[in-house]
Amino acid sequence: MTDQKASRISDRDPEAVIRVRDFSLRKDISLEVHSDRVSPDDILVRGRRQRRDLRPGLFLQTGDTFEETAFTTHSHQPAGLTCIFFLHGQVETQFGDRLFHFKAGANGQVAAAAVARREAESFRRTAKGPQRTQYLVLTATVGWLDFHGSEQRGNPLGTRLGGRRIESYQWEQTPGLVRRLRELFEPPAYSPELLRLHQESRAVELMLEAVSGMTGENRRGDGNALKRCDRVRLQRARELMISAPGRLLSVDDIAREAGVSASGLQRLFRRAEGMSVFGYLRRVRLEQALAALQRDSVSVQRASDMAGYTSPANFATAFKRQFGFTPREAGKKRLPHRNSPTDPQPE
Repeated sequence: MTDQKASRISDRDPEAVIRVRDFSLRKDISLEVHSDRVSPDDILVRGRRQRRDLRPGLFLQTGDTFEETAFTTHSHQPAGLTCIFFLHGQVETQFGDRLFHFKAGANGQVAAAAVARREAESFRRTAKGPQRTQYLVLTATVGWLDFHGSEQRGNPLGTRLGGRRIESYQWEQTPGLVRRLRELFEPPAYSPELLRLHQESRAVELMLEAVSGMTGENRRGDGNALKRCDRVRLQRARELMISAPGRLLSVDDIAREAGVSASGLQRLFRRAEGMSVFGYLRRVRLEQALAALQRDSVSVQRASDMAGYTSPANFATAFKRQFGFTPREAGKKRLPHRNSPTDPQPE
């Protein structure tokens, strides 16, 4: 296999490798390798990666790969909706200022999230290699969402995905979700025509779940769906946490801003986020501290204050537990700012 062929990944070349030097040929994506011992000829990723255009504006990407070393890619993602599912591996992604951690594979655990973007956003993906990753990504353009998701003219669905620039939806792991992902990743032995139809139907089902979860227009009979008023309360609480780094906040303070009782707010966060109010607040502030360390080069002490910790040692312990590296290591990995476009699929 020649180097040129080894670097190209498509349906016709399902087993391939990506080398460090391959990124030097791309203007839409930059690479940061977390080791001084990696050369341009070294392999970063080997395995199978495939992309299929299911319909105009709706894309499916799957991967079953081995990442040889830890690395980070930086790019931009256009407006649209991306659903990310990890069946195996540990990866961190960031759309704009929203950080997502995927850790899957233990006891069949699946990590899944959907991210809607009203405009193009910076995108970062950090691989934790060496490790095996198995993932599935569905992406829909704003045009596809507007055309297929809205029944009334003048009210396009793609422009109603939440009140913020970036909106997200977290899946709860259910047998039904795992089954649909497995059927997309390892489809039945259909003819090519039926296989395409099968993949389209499963992809649209998952898109429907993501959009209905973000807009509050959940499908009938979904007993776990949040009412619109509860989504508004959650949004108020999240915005307060994000806008007040370092400020001492009690559950009562946050609940009062959200317009709900403290106990009611706890129930909402456990239902929507799978964690307590303080668990979510801790995660938000650690993510803000990470961004400040990497983008603004603040000191560890300042990052500790922003995260609400009185002890830098306790901050460092919580930080490493959350991200897998220390605050000082994060400060050495300053993120570049890029303004170039990229493909609709996260790399």
